[in-house]
Amino acid sequence: MISGTSEAKTWIPIFALRRVSFLLAFSPYLLLYLAVHFGSRSEFKNLWMIFPFAVIFIVIPLVDWFIGLDPANPDSDQEDKMKHQLWYTLLPVLVLPVQGFTLFWAAEIYHSAELGRYGQIAWIVSVGVVGSSVGITSAHFRMLEA
Repeated sequence: MISGTSEAKTWIPIFALRRVSFLLAFSPYLLLYLAVHFGSRSEFKNLWMIFPFAVIFIVIPLVDWFIGLDPANPDSDQEDKMKHQLWYTLLPVLVLPVQGFTLFWAAEIYHSAELGRYGQIAWIVSVGVVGSSVGITSAHFRMLEA
């Protein structure tokens, strides 16, 4: 370290971690699976169907508030490099086939999970919230690329 500077070398550059963190955009789909998984093993199956909705609108905002603002943004050189990497252009494109599969799977769960009326409504709301949150995020990134 040069005297007079406060820069510290990190073992893993923060932007290398961000590359992997872009996969978190697909995590709401995992919430749907977890709702079905835990609901099938519980006597409160209908209540578990609202789990993705609750995580997206209660847990994630609380975690976001707790973590706070992220002051580290890529500079213009790093941003240009990121725009030309296949990783960052491929992930938003993958949302469409994943969303299509999820909709067909969700329809199958709706018909085969033997949910009550409130469980069916909760499942429809959760699938809609998950699909729209991932879709809006993906569309936003695609718009910024143009």
